[in-house]
Amino acid sequence: MSTVLKFINICKNFHQAGHVVEVLKDINFSLESSQIVALTGQSGSGKTTLLQLAGLLDDPSSGEIIINNHSQTSSNDKINTDLRKKNIGFIYQFHHLLPEFSVLENVAMPLLIQGIDPKQAFKQSQEILDEVELGNQLNYKPAQLSGGQQQRTAIARAIVTKPKLILADEPTGNLDNELARKVFDILSNLTKKYQIACLIATHNLELAENCDRKIIIRSGRIISS
Repeated sequence: MSTVLKFINICKNFHQAGHVVEVLKDINFSLESSQIVALTGQSGSGKTTLLQLAGLLDDPSSGEIIINNHSQTSSNDKINTDLRKKNIGFIYQFHHLLPEFSVLENVAMPLLIQGIDPKQAFKQSQEILDEVELGNQLNYKPAQLSGGQQQRTAIARAIVTKPKLILADEPTGNLDNELARKVFDILSNLTKKYQIACLIATHNLELAENCDRKIIIRSGRIISS
């Protein structure tokens, strides 16, 4: 296994009404390929901010973030954007599928944006959709899918580019327990198959217990990893 994501002494501050608010304080951890890790903590503990930093959607106030051997602190916006496109997939609590496009088109979109030949992009997308058990719904629109199917489509879209890292923010938050387990099992199996590191922010304790390890964050600090 190789180290895909590393936080070194990361701090994140916000300025509100003339005051400095410390959201993340001296965060240190790493993620390895094929590893699925739960990020847990109460609302407001800093989980979402940590995911935003890991996804290169915001800059830390201090410290260094390394993704696939590239240092975020020495990169500019264009380099960060390229790193994000090539190395990171995102899954959210709400699927954010484009309603006017089919399941197949939604999943192929990241590949098409990267300039992949459409024939190859759709072939690769169909293969991933088969793996998430949606091979019979390729031409469905998102509104024709169940909640679990929508989230499996979102997983396929995140994985289709074969990223090094997947960041998931409450990916099963809108699902009942049975569907949540199925979605998690599919995500876990695919990340291991394609040697992807996966960080999941979740309040679902059962899901967290089934991950390879847990990172617990409280008041902006990691108290267990």
